[in-house]
Amino acid sequence: MQFYVLAPVIVLLLREFFRSRGKAALVVLFFAGCFACEMAVLFEPGSDSSRVYYGLDTRIAEILVGVALAYAEGYIERLNALQTRLLQCASWCGLAYLVAVSIYGRGYMTWLYRGGFFASALVCAIVVSGAIVPGAISRVLSTRPLQVVECLHVALSLDPTDEPRQAYFCASVVGLGGGSWRFPPDYRGQLSFC
Repeated sequence: MQFYVLAPVIVLLLREFFRSRGKAALVVLFFAGCFACEMAVLFEPGSDSSRVYYGLDTRIAEILVGVALAYAEGYIERLNALQTRLLQCASWCGLAYLVAVSIYGRGYMTWLYRGGFFASALVCAIVVSGAIVPGAISRVLSTRPLQVVECLHVALSLDPTDEPRQAYFCASVVGLGGGSWRFPPDYRGQLSFC
């Protein structure tokens, strides 16, 4: 069962039981922590980690962090100036952490299964929170070249598995996505799927 089947049910239950979006976010984070603990318990170093990596019950923790962020967005937008500056600083530190993990982290490392995926999801939520409020990180992350790279990344992650079609699809995505950056803004929405 995929998460998109469960998501509406989870949102409706949270809306029914919690009138406060902040309390709902905390409940979602609590369950995300529980699922991250399940991943840590089920992972055995040196053995096949497919069940732990691909299982919905173990990987849902990262998705739930995003759900909690969606619930907390209203609170983030109402931060005062000092809180906004602290969030911006934390976002830059989080971005540095994510770059370091992207460079040095490997899928077989034990620390990833023992809280690393969950910590990375929390750090991503901090970076996204920093991009929600006006500041330097939101300006940097909203530059057009980074938007094109993100669009290409998402499109390439959805590629078909058939090798001849995969090569054609990747070339099409790179051509259309990269080309859309060069067209004037009036035509960008008509010529690009990104």
